[in-house]
Amino acid sequence: MEEFPMVTITLLTYNHSKYIRECLDGILMQETKFSVEVLIGDDCSPDNTQEIIKEYDKKYPGRFTPILRPVNIGATHNMYDLLKRAKGKYIAGLEGDDFWTDKNKLQMQVDFLESHPEYIGCSHEVTMIDENGNTTYENGKYVEGRHWSYYKNVYTYDDYQKFELPGQGSTYLYRNVFLKPKYDYSIIENASPMVGDMTLMLILASQGDWYYMMGIKMTNYRWVTTKGGTNWASWANTQNRALINFEYRYNLEQYAKKVLHKKLNLTDKKYEIFYEAFIKDNYYKSDESRAILNGILKIARPELCYWFYAYKKLYFDKIFLPTVMYAWRAGALESGDNRKLKESKWKDFFKNAKGKTVVAFGEGVSYTEFIHKYMKKIDNCIVLDNNKNKKDKSLFFYNDIIECQKENYDFSIVLPPSVIDDWDKEKFVIIITSTLYQNEIAKQLEDKGFYNYYSLGNMEINTWYYRLVGLCDKYRHRK
Repeated sequence: MEEFPMVTITLLTYNHSKYIRECLDGILMQETKFSVEVLIGDDCSPDNTQEIIKEYDKKYPGRFTPILRPVNIGATHNMYDLLKRAKGKYIAGLEGDDFWTDKNKLQMQVDFLESHPEYIGCSHEVTMIDENGNTTYENGKYVEGRHWSYYKNVYTYDDYQKFELPGQGSTYLYRNVFLKPKYDYSIIENASPMVGDMTLMLILASQGDWYYMMGIKMTNYRWVTTKGGTNWASWANTQNRALINFEYRYNLEQYAKKVLHKKLNLTDKKYEIFYEAFIKDNYYKSDESRAILNGILKIARPELCYWFYAYKKLYFDKIFLPTVMYAWRAGALESGDNRKLKESKWKDFFKNAKGKTVVAFGEGVSYTEFIHKYMKKIDNCIVLDNNKNKKDKSLFFYNDIIECQKENYDFSIVLPPSVIDDWDKEKFVIIITSTLYQNEIAKQLEDKGFYNYYSLGNMEINTWYYRLVGLCDKYRHRK
């Protein structure tokens, strides 16, 4: 019998009665050659989450250690308390609305870290599901607001500087740095009331590299953005969090400098947050929006740089679409032998679209940017997407489209591609607004007999101002 467990599972729960059984069953099915400690911190759930935990504790004596809070202490306080209690050599993170799907998950990750002492921790891919258990994103690679570094195996402190994480928190297994702490880790509960994963990863990434198991899925991550929801996703989508986000990044920078003695530069992220607050204040002109902007300006230094960034971005975003620029520079807009994609031009598109319905195929950030820039030139528009879980939903990537609200447009309801199958082809024109999957969508359209389509990405990069940027890029790389 081991004196201490090999792994401590820190399970955070709050209002998870609908999901907690699936989560606990995922823990119980784990097959390991070592002992596991399960700490369950329930933050005074008003539903019957605590009763279900008690039921499982009674049914499986000795398997769980419930810490049932009599009062609500907040997500990060709950998290930090469990981390300080953890006795295992390794810690596995988990939240009550997520669940593990592979019985060998813990054994596989422990075996990896035991044989690779050079890594502080490891993680893997997820399948994203909604509140009803339906798959939303099979690859789980990108969601607005989720900064996941999913494109390489080794994650380092330099990746953290980009404010990225090595996957989703319920996939993590890492060395227990809290047994013999090198630093003061109370920043986990003090930096933010809700966000703990970024703070934890700052602590871990500052002490070693991380391994990301690409191509391995052993967790279902529940992305719930329902109004009134109690998880991070719902919280993130129902509050104007610009000031909170700005203060959080500032606190992390100060902690890295003063406690970890590491340089952390999140200025670019803080610029983006300031710009968001600046735009919202210009639109809403409310006491709340002005208070948020002024709150940021009390911390932002030097202030002039933030104003310069805001006005520069305000000007350039009217010209250049960020997602198109990124996809173009990454080579994602290569269209092979498809001349229709290659030769797409705005002049032809607007001429063809006059008096017709514009059908945008591909709902996401690129579509939102397209609407922001060109909606005044469009008479009518609908948006299609292959993801069946987006059907009849409002925009997945943006909580609100300020310009659409301002102009009283409603371009936000997502429809399945089949809606146009029986339409008169002379009454609509299709624009592919996905920059990542334009070739796949083009083939899908042609297989259905639709040839009258254009590419947002290619039409943008065929303009003179993108071509000028391309020449500058070539010159810079040559130097």
